[in-house]
Amino acid sequence: MRSRVFGIVLASLFLLSSSAGAANWIYLQRLEGTRYGACTEYLDTESVVRNQDRVHYWTLWVLDDKQPSHNIKKMLRKSEGVIGDPIQTRFLEYYQYDVDDKEVFRYLNTADSFFKEPPGSSGEFAVWRALEYVKGQGELFSGKPTDLSVSGPRWFGSRAFDEFDLLWDIRSVSAYPRNKPDTVEIIVKWIWNEKGVVARQAYLRALQPGAGQGYQHIKYTNVNYRFQVAQNKMMILSISDYDQNNQRLYFAEVYKWQDIEPGSQHEAARKIAIQWINDPSGDDPKLK
Repeated sequence: MRSRVFGIVLASLFLLSSSAGAANWIYLQRLEGTRYGACTEYLDTESVVRNQDRVHYWTLWVLDDKQPSHNIKKMLRKSEGVIGDPIQTRFLEYYQYDVDDKEVFRYLNTADSFFKEPPGSSGEFAVWRALEYVKGQGELFSGKPTDLSVSGPRWFGSRAFDEFDLLWDIRSVSAYPRNKPDTVEIIVKWIWNEKGVVARQAYLRALQPGAGQGYQHIKYTNVNYRFQVAQNKMMILSISDYDQNNQRLYFAEVYKWQDIEPGSQHEAARKIAIQWINDPSGDDPKLK
């Protein structure tokens, strides 16, 4: 009897050690409007397990900059998704880390309540993306990742337009579904020239007449796109403006499919994203 118990303990320890630790963080999506500030969300593909209609997975939020109101830099969470119509989610474990990756807060959720994800929401997207990386079937044990190292944006290339230079983050390029994509996402940066700064300031002040001189130090704008692969259509998931100190000045979410005007910066971004998906080893996609 003692040897049997000892064997069970050893098996449990092996399961724990093999399920936790090493992680493979891939870009998931941009989250601009969180209470903690703008961040990038990553998915650990090594942690995804599924049992029938339920899936468990770990994600990591990496905030753009340390915010003056708190010292949080990263947030790690284990989530559960229930596959249905609509998708339902809840988080099971939640941890916060400072700029040195030191844990400063943890919360273990014991409530059995789920949130119904609206169609097209970031939570729904995370579940569907996680399902593409299922590692285990039939059980829902998923150990906490200990490796929180992720690579930030890698801004690449440059395309000159009348009012700005366009750069793109190659780490943000992602396709969905993974094997036969019908949509592709990319984040681009518009770095305004003198003419562009004036035009962008005027546009933002027209949206918010009470802003006064609030946009006088605008430097660049980040645009998170979703494009259709088979059709010349785009959706702006979010657009945000920043000053020279990387402080956000304006943020909006659009989530509306639109036709793409030929020769526009939107068409350029779509071509870059699709060509990068087709040839990820290429150094500089040509806009043919």
